[in-house]
Amino acid sequence: MDRERPALPVKGNDAVYQVEGKLVIASKEEMRRLVNLAIPLLRAGGSCQKIVISPASRYKHGGCCSNRNQCTNILERGYAKGMEESLLETRVTIRDWCRRKNI
Repeated sequence: MDRERPALPVKGNDAVYQVEGKLVIASKEEMRRLVNLAIPLLRAGGSCQKIVISPASRYKHGGCCSNRNQCTNILERGYAKGMEESLLETRVTIRDWCRRKNI
């Protein structure tokens, strides 16, 4: 994983997940690595149909809370459109990687 990327959201004392800094979507390569980690589980189901759900845009129009140090890029121009484009790319990457691995 890219060392400049922030850590995954962490559940705070209030049981709400907090996004420190900028909210970013995983790259294609990061998504492929995540799918590879899930392959043994997906194959364990044999010929049963499986549903693989891709990430959704939880913070497209608002941050995780009112703290200005969290989701700091949400007010940047093009944020929502960029989020949609990144999530579409993520869905395609997951679908294609699963197909490539015959899952």
